[in-house]
Amino acid sequence: MAIHLTNVAAEFDGKVFVPQQAIDLPVGTKAIIAVETPLAPMPSRPQPPTEEERREWEQFIEEINKTEPYFPTVEAALGYSRKYPGYYP
Repeated sequence: MAIHLTNVAAEFDGKVFVPQQAIDLPVGTKAIIAVETPLAPMPSRPQPPTEEERREWEQFIEEINKTEPYFPTVEAALGYSRKYPGYYP
């Protein structure tokens, strides 16, 4: 059975979709309606961090800098990951 696709502009009235032009279809014809929704506008520039966010990042970076690395070298980390493929501590 061949299917013919037809685009029909319609407006939602709060309950049903109302075609914006006449459509010659038998009563009971089933349809799938793809609804176009506008994307939320992207901000033109990233917003600067708030004072609280800046303090949180500074504390986070301090914690990272004073924490000893889990592996002493990159080679040690690679060796460990090759020993246990798919395992990440």
